[in-house]
Amino acid sequence: MPPPGEARVLDAGCGTGLVGLTLQTAGYTEIDGVDLSASMAKKAAETGAYRSVVGGFDLTSQPPGEMLDAFDLVTVGGVFTTGHVPPET
Repeated sequence: MPPPGEARVLDAGCGTGLVGLTLQTAGYTEIDGVDLSASMAKKAAETGAYRSVVGGFDLTSQPPGEMLDAFDLVTVGGVFTTGHVPPET
């Protein structure tokens, strides 16, 4: 895996951006976030930790082709829980 300053990171289910802030503190600078909730994605964008944040992104669907192989690291925090994204995703 590339070092923090070079790694392209996807924060899948970024919520309010807490994981993005933690990644930024650890030296990651190329962080993109996606979340199903547009209002949560807006909060994540307001942290300033992300290059881009997209709301309305359903993790149970196939990602767009341009996202495949676009990231060195994908992080998912607090997403695979009861009432959120099912484990089979």
